[in-house]
Amino acid sequence: PGILVALDEINSNPYVLPGYTLHYTLNDNECDRYVSLRALFNQLRDDRTKIAAVGSGCTLATEPAAEASHFWNISQISCHASSPTLRNRDGFRRYFQTIGSEEGRAFADFGVITFYGWKKVTILQLDIDSFERVTIELSTLLRSQGVLVSIMTFEESDGIAGLQDPFGNDTTIYAYIMYENFARQLLCMAYEKNLMYPRSTFLHPAWWVGEWWKDPPNSTENLTCSEVQRAQVVDRSIGVLLFEYIEDDADVAETGINGTTYRMKFNEYYMGNEETLGTENDFGQDCYDAIWILALALNKTMNDLINDPEFNANASAEASINKSFGLEDITYKTEFVLERIFDHLTETNFLGITGNISFDEDGIRDGIRLFVYQNRISGTTLSRLKIGDVVGDQLNFVYIDTENNSTVWPEGVPNDGIPMNRITTVHLSISIIFGLLSAGGLIFCFVCFLFNLIFRNTILIRLTSPNLNYIILAGAALLYVDICFITLPKENETFATVCCHVSVLLTSVGYSLCFGTIMAKMTRIFYIFNNPLNQNRSLMIVKDLPLFMFVCCLVGIDVLLLVAYTAVDSNNLSASMELNTENPSDFGQDPNGIYFNVVFDNYIYTCTSVGRSVLLGVLYGYKAVLQVLTVVLALKTRKVKIKGLDDYKYIVMATYVSTFVLLVVTVFTFTIEDQVNLYAALTSFSFFLGSTVIVMLVFVPKMISLYKDPKGKEVFSKRTDTKNEMPKHCTSDNSKEISMKEILKHQNEMSDSWNLKSSS
Repeated sequence: PGILVALDEINSNPYVLPGYTLHYTLNDNECDRYVSLRALFNQLRDDRTKIAAVGSGCTLATEPAAEASHFWNISQISCHASSPTLRNRDGFRRYFQTIGSEEGRAFADFGVITFYGWKKVTILQLDIDSFERVTIELSTLLRSQGVLVSIMTFEESDGIAGLQDPFGNDTTIYAYIMYENFARQLLCMAYEKNLMYPRSTFLHPAWWVGEWWKDPPNSTENLTCSEVQRAQVVDRSIGVLLFEYIEDDADVAETGINGTTYRMKFNEYYMGNEETLGTENDFGQDCYDAIWILALALNKTMNDLINDPEFNANASAEASINKSFGLEDITYKTEFVLERIFDHLTETNFLGITGNISFDEDGIRDGIRLFVYQNRISGTTLSRLKIGDVVGDQLNFVYIDTENNSTVWPEGVPNDGIPMNRITTVHLSISIIFGLLSAGGLIFCFVCFLFNLIFRNTILIRLTSPNLNYIILAGAALLYVDICFITLPKENETFATVCCHVSVLLTSVGYSLCFGTIMAKMTRIFYIFNNPLNQNRSLMIVKDLPLFMFVCCLVGIDVLLLVAYTAVDSNNLSASMELNTENPSDFGQDPNGIYFNVVFDNYIYTCTSVGRSVLLGVLYGYKAVLQVLTVVLALKTRKVKIKGLDDYKYIVMATYVSTFVLLVVTVFTFTIEDQVNLYAALTSFSFFLGSTVIVMLVFVPKMISLYKDPKGKEVFSKRTDTKNEMPKHCTSDNSKEISMKEILKHQNEMSDSWNLKSSS
């Protein structure tokens, strides 16, 4: 219809080729090179001389005709073909095309892909030379910008069966460089994989025209999905046109009409003649411009013949005629005139309904703006809307005034499948829960501290070494604070580094203060009951000061190890990012609100290094050795029974608890530290449980006993002073039963500030 509209306007225009009428002969080349050549030769053998060829409709049919037509000295102009292979003046000597080269598609795709920040693209390409050139151009441009490009090709004879799982590499952005019949099959595969907007999209060539996704007439493609399903995949896909209409009434082509008027005339020819004219062709406007360009070149040649006597004489001489030469005298041998037509085509500078048209040295339309459109489903109709242009030397994509990210991608820009790095940390609920538990633990420690301080001079409290109890409380408090550092969200390197090193310090020192004091008390119990009486038949007493010094030594060892680690492994002190093995990746909304369904690679900050592993191994190792020795002592004194004072029993129980805590924390540290939530929850719970149980074992029984016996009278009652038991290995022939009075008898031997009778 575009040709018909142009011919009507030209033949009715008194200023264009007056006295002449242009005609055309239509031949269907079936997009086949052999059919195209046969049609060309048949026309050239006809009695009527053809002054130019228009077409063909596709590259496969255009190339052989353009290679042959110049042997008859005629020019050929195509309004549809756009293969980069046609950019070759030596091979196609009189060829022109009103559509930009398909290389422009590569430029436009590049502009769109970089505009949306896509960094991973898969190109699906039919393996023919013209498509390969586009792929090479596009992939080169993209890779220069750091885009990861995968290229999958297939032979035409194999079809898409030659593609090995084209949608199996986690890519969501595709570029289809092929004919639409293969694309329809890919749409069905994409539908089965649920690769449609908003999860995915694809870019396709400009010359897929009309409702290309629908079943063609008399189709034998045997597609596996319906037209509706294919339309769902096409929805929100991106295409590039190498032309545009002049839609504004104020912007009129040299022919006197704009795009709107052209469309009205086009429809007048098309409606009711669909069977004759075939499927509506979106490139009709380029054919319209092509016919006008050809007519204007003929008109200029006609004027040259009229106004240039020398040129006319030479033309007549070449044609061997004895009259003034006219266009009707053109034959395939009148090279002089046909060359002038070619020259005028080369010099074309024409404002058509597709914009300004001029040709480069290869006869390819140049200076064209790349028109980007999008397919959109509106109700049950899939329509195509212009959304922007790719302009400038930098190939920048620019929206038109009525479009933006929200209108083009209402659910967010499709993500390219490349994960975004995201720092994951302890879940907020874990931080809150253990923060509250830590606060409760600290409050409990403070209550016990007040209890110990207020009642430190009572008999029951003095018997349990209240000064050592302060150290236990200090250690437990540090472990409660350590829980906060373990469970705090760590979203930047500096804070994560601080938390890592402070946590190690608090864990080590807190353990040494809390559980080291338990070890010291257990050691005193074992010593007393293995040496119950000295030579003077007096009870052997171990004062608090040596025990305090023992705990200080443990803390000193911890500090020295930490200092040594800091000095030796100074290059690895900062926290580093590592993949979160607990939840390596997942989907989520883009934090910037741009992309839909973003894939995140989840990372955590850790302070893992060889030096740190050695440090923890040494710290936990030597504590484990001490813990084993303490357990052995606890087992050896497990049968000790002293009525009126049960502190030793709770110390034994605390020893078992501390051993359990050390064991599980060591296992967690070396096995699940990279599983941030699990490690934080289990380790914090172990510290909380262990610290709380220890403090309860040390203080709750005393609180109960003090409540029942505020004056400590029961300590000396007959019930409590009758008989006490020691393990068999602690007795000898000259040993006697140990009474509470014998223990208290030695109280004056100790200073008021270091009351060490606690473990009796």
